[in-house]
Amino acid sequence: VSPEQVAGIAIDFTASTIFPLDEGGVPLCFDEKFKSNPHAYAKLWKHMGADKYAPRIEAIAADFGDMLKITGGILSGEFTYPKLYETFVEAPEVYRAADKFIHAGDYLATLLTGRYVRSLAYATIKDHYDNASGAGFPPAEFFSRIDEGFVGVLDKLGREVDELGRSAGRITSEWAKRLGLTTNTQIAVPIIDAHGAIGAAGIEDGRVVAALGTSAVVTALSSEKHYVPGIHSHGYGATAP
Repeated sequence: VSPEQVAGIAIDFTASTIFPLDEGGVPLCFDEKFKSNPHAYAKLWKHMGADKYAPRIEAIAADFGDMLKITGGILSGEFTYPKLYETFVEAPEVYRAADKFIHAGDYLATLLTGRYVRSLAYATIKDHYDNASGAGFPPAEFFSRIDEGFVGVLDKLGREVDELGRSAGRITSEWAKRLGLTTNTQIAVPIIDAHGAIGAAGIEDGRVVAALGTSAVVTALSSEKHYVPGIHSHGYGATAP
């Protein structure tokens, strides 16, 4: 196809694979000061180093309404806040230097569009953003009970959320040139990798899809809100077509 025929690029990525950025949007692992610090690098979705912090954060979360219901009643060390709290405790110099922490899928969209992208997918599945009830992110009190110095973590993650099914913006001229495209190409708001199988397989309301790979993700699609004990996370509640 010709470059003019490439209408858009859609990105899927694992979650929660997350890492810190400096004010210029560059990952801190490229900074000479932090190149030997493991907390300046990406913490993969299966990173379990934060497991030791998860039980305490889970106990605090139990006091905040539906917060744990949207993750089946549990909070894993694989989720965002335990991972960032691990950095806060074990590498405070990295935490302070981070202008933003970003999910890897959002980073690719940010890189291609030149604007900070915060997908509803990662926010709901890993950051306890309750889109189904409209409650949004956990309140400041939740983070202050973890640690007073941790209360600003949402500012480092970004509070504005981009809906799925929409464009995150057009590709920058720099990346259009590097990829052989035109600047008319749109970049979609990213989705979590296994969840992309729902649309690809044409799954409808009430059906279940199993995406088998490095992990085995079983996803059920429902037009009604259900809090299901034991599930890993609650869905997006996306409104865009």
